[in-house]
Amino acid sequence: AVAGALKVNSHLEKINLSGNSIGVKGAEAVAGALQVNNHLWKMNLSSNDIGDNGAEAVAGALKVNNHLKTIYLSRNNIGDKGAEAVAGTLKVNKKLQTMLLHGNDIGDEG
Repeated sequence: AVAGALKVNSHLEKINLSGNSIGVKGAEAVAGALQVNNHLWKMNLSSNDIGDNGAEAVAGALKVNNHLKTIYLSRNNIGDKGAEAVAGTLKVNKKLQTMLLHGNDIGDEG
């Protein structure tokens, strides 16, 4: 429901979805909204257990979203695979200024 609303909302600039246990499916839904939403500039997805697959979905959305400046992905059980995907967005997304990833399972490969 929230992700669907984000696709059409043209007023909301910040959203805090932390601690909602949205998991991978929720992250995929939010990622779909991020692909079309051009108004949000700050999103907090911390503590949602999105893991690597959810991080990959969000990373894909960040490659096309040209408005978001800040995203919090802390404490989401993101490992090296998810970290690599998120890091890849930094090569193409020139708008993103702040990304928090603390409290994940990112090792040397990530």
